[in-house]
Amino acid sequence: MQSEKDISIEDRLKAKKLGPFPCMYQDWRHLLFLNWAYDPKEIQKTLPKGLFVDVHEGKAFLSVVVFFIENLRAPFLPKVPGLSHFIEINLRTYVYDERGVPGVWFYSLDIDSKLAAFGGRTFFHLPYHQADLKSEFKNGIIHITGQRKSNPSTFFNFSYKENNEKNRLAKPGTQDFFLVERYILYTTVKNQLKRGQVHHESYPLAQTDFFTANTNLFESNHFFKPQGPPDSIQYSPGVDVSIFPLKNNK
Repeated sequence: MQSEKDISIEDRLKAKKLGPFPCMYQDWRHLLFLNWAYDPKEIQKTLPKGLFVDVHEGKAFLSVVVFFIENLRAPFLPKVPGLSHFIEINLRTYVYDERGVPGVWFYSLDIDSKLAAFGGRTFFHLPYHQADLKSEFKNGIIHITGQRKSNPSTFFNFSYKENNEKNRLAKPGTQDFFLVERYILYTTVKNQLKRGQVHHESYPLAQTDFFTANTNLFESNHFFKPQGPPDSIQYSPGVDVSIFPLKNNK
């Protein structure tokens, strides 16, 4: 198994290069990254053949990412009113393939649109779920609450402060860089490993006052709930994203 230290900074950034023919554009806004260190061996047990848990200084991570999708649109087409703005909450970990290409592996993605959830499952073969999610912006605080439609016992309650000032970029080699500089997603189709690319500029990161994170996403994905607060928290005002279709991981 290739270890984290064998993947150079250059290799980690190769996937950032813009490819041809994106199939979709999205704007990601008000992103909250909540990252917990987790046992690498436990995460490895959950991964498909051909993927390996990626670690930073010996630590693997599970992350809850909360954000808003805006202006979803296909190339050369305008956005569709009512079908282009969503809330998404996902649980992910950090992996690399047999060639050492780093990326992310999703355990679940909850989104407040039946059509978007269907599209994510059908065209990207990702474990999307429709969720009933509500948001409120009040005095600079973002509140998101709700539950999964198919399983209301899976619930979400997040509050965090937006911060559009004093943004910084993650420094190569740091834990922040390891967690946010990811441009490949992996999934499987009929037990065959596939990959997709997302392209965007590096996340502008900022400090945020962390208020509430109450969810049972870990338990609903068969992980033990972390004891204690996240090991790291990042906030980003957002990036504009190009999304590319899946292809065979060769």
